[in-house]
Amino acid sequence: MAENISLTDLVNLQNETSAVSAINNNNAAITTAFEDVVSLSGVQPNQFSANLDMNGQQILNLPAPTNSLSPVRLTDLTAFQTGGSITFNNMPTGGTAGQALEKNSSTNYDASWVNTVNSIGGDTGVITLGSNLSMTGNALNTISNPTFSGTVSTGAILASGAVNTDTLTSTASSNLQVNASGPFVLLSVGNTNQVGIGSGYMIPAADNTQALGLSTSRWTTVFGMNFLGYTSILTSGTGGIGYATGAGAGGAVTQATSKSTGVTLNTPTGKITMNGASLSGSTGVSFTFTNSCIAANDILVLNVAGGTSGTGYFLNAQCGTGSATISVFNSGSTASEAIVIGYAVIKGSIT
Repeated sequence: MAENISLTDLVNLQNETSAVSAINNNNAAITTAFEDVVSLSGVQPNQFSANLDMNGQQILNLPAPTNSLSPVRLTDLTAFQTGGSITFNNMPTGGTAGQALEKNSSTNYDASWVNTVNSIGGDTGVITLGSNLSMTGNALNTISNPTFSGTVSTGAILASGAVNTDTLTSTASSNLQVNASGPFVLLSVGNTNQVGIGSGYMIPAADNTQALGLSTSRWTTVFGMNFLGYTSILTSGTGGIGYATGAGAGGAVTQATSKSTGVTLNTPTGKITMNGASLSGSTGVSFTFTNSCIAANDILVLNVAGGTSGTGYFLNAQCGTGSATISVFNSGSTASEAIVIGYAVIKGSIT
């Protein structure tokens, strides 16, 4: 492009001050002129601020049009008039497998490639989310009886509507865990069904015929779950209500030194073997039982579980925060017996 530049001619260099000033002014004029020309290599800014007059000359070697703002060549128009078509491709270039186009604004064709999920399995249909799955519309449904070869773990499922799942079956020995604070989720591990709420789960009776509910269903084992808002919890089974064997709820401790020596055992149920020192008839002794499971309003149930041939011992407990004072009274004759006390903590409240 042509640009008229007015430069100052230098007659001589005898006057250094005027010569330097003229050279600097010429450089500034050249710089300003270059800012008003079109760059062949595309250096920005490179846009016209006025109409381009070709003065009857041709613009040659135009590419095929690719969008609605591209110029149409004569060959393109000829093809279109004879039944052909002009294909515009407004999709952005790039992107990777599994990505999708997402609108950046309300402007036409303003879109970019984004990751809608972290990963999508091909034939397996596995979807891994990077955060919680939120749903406010229709129900979320799973396929019928999917099979997993290992542990399956989910984040929270947040939904204002229904969340329905069919039975999940695992061939692994570990339990399937669904960490959700809301709906019940029926899980199956081998031949043992489990219903999970939060981090806990329940195992129903072997017949699996009862509907889900606390008053009508039969459950053989309950792990790590709290039941709130129910007027009663009833059982008609012979197994009763209590702590599961082998679940880590129980423990045992032996008293050292004397019958008044304190003991520590941090389990909600278990046995305390007292020291075998002599305890006179019609005499009582007390010791501190430290247990982090005990709160001040709890009830500590005690019974004589062994270690004695007599029946003249009376037991009592006074609970505090993190401990209880256990009193043993011998109503019989003097005896040197290592009495075994069985205990169970029942959570209590005054509100």
